[in-house]
Amino acid sequence: MNIIKLYHYSQTDIKDKKLKVKYFAINSFSKASQKLSNIKRLYFYLNPKKREYYFNNSNFLYIVRINKNILYDLNKDLLHVQDKNIIDIYTYLKKKKYKGLIGYNQVHLFNDISIFKKINLTSN
Repeated sequence: MNIIKLYHYSQTDIKDKKLKVKYFAINSFSKASQKLSNIKRLYFYLNPKKREYYFNNSNFLYIVRINKNILYDLNKDLLHVQDKNIIDIYTYLKKKKYKGLIGYNQVHLFNDISIFKKINLTSN
C-alpha cells in the first residue's frame, strides 16, 4: 500500500476535522512562498523530527494520511520539471492532475485534507 503519513505543525488548535488550503499565507512562513504561485497549499514534513527550527515551539502536530501515488515526487522528477525552466511548478503539476508534490523532507498539498490525528504538544 502506498499510504504515507505527513506531519503539519501549527500554533492553532483546529476544531474542524480538516486542514484547509484557504488559510494559506496567513502566517509569515507561507506568506513568503505565496509569491511563487497563486496555488494555495498546505505544508507537511515526511519526518516529524526533521523540521525547521521555528516549528520547535508549535502547540499542535497534525498527522494526515495520503496515497503517495497522487503526489509528484520531485526527488525522482520523472517529468524533468526541474530541467524545464517552469516558473510556477505548482500550477504545472496541478494541471497534470497531481494533488501535491514531495520534495526532500517536505510535501506540499493543493487540497484540503482530513486530519488523522492531532497531538497537543503543550501537554507533554
